[in-house]
Amino acid sequence: MSGEVPDMLGANAEILRSILSQPLPDTLDMIIWRGVTNSAQALPFERFAARLLVEAGAAGIRDIAAENDFDVIRLSTTKRFWLRCNGNDLSNEQFNVVQAVESALNRIDYADDEARRAVHGGMPEACIDENFYIAKSQQYLRNVSGAIVAIDGLQEGENNFRRMRGTEGARGGNWDISTRFANVCENLELPFRLHYRFDVDASSGVMVVRFSIPNTAIMPVASQYRDGFASAYAVRLAGMLAWAAFSSSVRLTQVDLTGCVGDADGIPVISMGFDRVPFMMGALPAMKNGQCDVVPLDVDPLALLNLLRPVRYVGFFDGNRALTPITPLATSAVFLEKRVSEWQDQRALPEGLRGFLRADRACELDVMHDESPVSTDDVNAIMEENEGSPWSPNSNWKPRWRNLAKAVKQVGCAKRAELTRQA
Repeated sequence: MSGEVPDMLGANAEILRSILSQPLPDTLDMIIWRGVTNSAQALPFERFAARLLVEAGAAGIRDIAAENDFDVIRLSTTKRFWLRCNGNDLSNEQFNVVQAVESALNRIDYADDEARRAVHGGMPEACIDENFYIAKSQQYLRNVSGAIVAIDGLQEGENNFRRMRGTEGARGGNWDISTRFANVCENLELPFRLHYRFDVDASSGVMVVRFSIPNTAIMPVASQYRDGFASAYAVRLAGMLAWAAFSSSVRLTQVDLTGCVGDADGIPVISMGFDRVPFMMGALPAMKNGQCDVVPLDVDPLALLNLLRPVRYVGFFDGNRALTPITPLATSAVFLEKRVSEWQDQRALPEGLRGFLRADRACELDVMHDESPVSTDDVNAIMEENEGSPWSPNSNWKPRWRNLAKAVKQVGCAKRAELTRQA
């Protein structure tokens, strides 16, 4: 932004920079000390930040950081905070703390962004008080209309991922659609982590998506509202991801989405299917015009469902409006008929990609399978060959997956060595 940054916003920036410049447990404790113990002298932003961190259970980060490989970065895609650790090494309770604190940091960051926009838009600095920050952090939790605008922007123009190393995917084909959708998922600013898996069949115009729903325990609301809040968040997120899919290609006419607790491979609790024309005529306008953003819907998932009106649906609420385990919508027959496991896929890779990927056939890209051809010597050799790669440890780009194996499997066509260097 142009113009001189007011001192108040400069102080905010110093606090946010400290999150990356020193051990996170120390930074969190200092923010809480300034905003709680020393609240009488604290700035509004300090009191606000301390409040969110206390509510998120930030005191639990110190033990987690002491016992595990742990650090914090800003993602090169969304510029938001990401707490890096191996979730497989943490208990469920510890990982909940990591995600809750990460969400709090990003809501703090978002509120600061909104303060800057307000001040540069002419709002007097004195009007930016603690209540302003709180309201903006809560807005981030329900900002469907803003996310839809962001999706539209990401989908504009040519798909820069359609061409790679002299190989070009067909316009409107599986690769084109998949990379457009994945690019939106990686760049979508959300208040909680998003884990996702998907498959697409361009010839039949069908996509299926599995996505993560945050554990109810990390929802930043009073305990009696958490179940309904988590359910409403799931419905809102499903609608956003449906538009991310449909906007990836006019060829797509059907999208089925299944929300799973904690991870894309977690327990499924909601399945929603949309057909393109009904979605464009009903759900999309409701998301774009702010109907899905209103505060009363934060704990009213049924009202959100009535706005989005999926044409296929499986989901059940208990007495507290919590989603309960389900059997998801049936997978479209096209995927069952045409897909084989990656490790069984014998298709030859294009000549231009073989050296780049160190593989001749598609099955060799599945490093998760027990018969994977990737050895330690292979990894070490590629690491040496790729010294100075833009994906090296000194790069700003960092994978958003929790471990190397998942990263390689999800990216598929990324260099194994370059990802190994991130581990």
